[in-house]
Amino acid sequence: MAVALLGGFLFSKRWMGLAVVLFGMLVSDAILGFYQWQIAVVVYASLAIPVLIGPLLRRFQNSRLGLTGNSIVAAMATAVLFYLTTNFAIWYWTSWYSHDVAGFIACFAMGMVFFKWTLASNILFTSILFGGYSLVNLLTVQDVGPRNRAKAFARKS
Repeated sequence: MAVALLGGFLFSKRWMGLAVVLFGMLVSDAILGFYQWQIAVVVYASLAIPVLIGPLLRRFQNSRLGLTGNSIVAAMATAVLFYLTTNFAIWYWTSWYSHDVAGFIACFAMGMVFFKWTLASNILFTSILFGGYSLVNLLTVQDVGPRNRAKAFARKS
């Protein structure tokens, strides 16, 4: 999901970000194995949502939280959304859990193990990707960065 957020942020055309993320998921599924189509639709849609959120990060990158802070908030939100949608799909379209309140609660309780790692990895990889992007951007901006400071200092001397 971190890559999907970054794709939505970087690509000016949303379809390009969507294509990268969904193609990557398709290749992954081809290698690891496909699963029930209804669940796959929910998983793919849940991975497309961060791509659609990415442009919002562009709009709010100069806000109080900054780009990295906003991207971490978005990563947490997309992890929660992914957990809710995919667990609901598992409960609704499989026979793994009974189709009553007890089965619904059991499904979401069992999914918590996956959710904590999804949340942690989202935060980690989003921090790395957007933090790295911000660092590269900071170092390559015209009047910032050590090289330009050194050149400016040499001109003054």
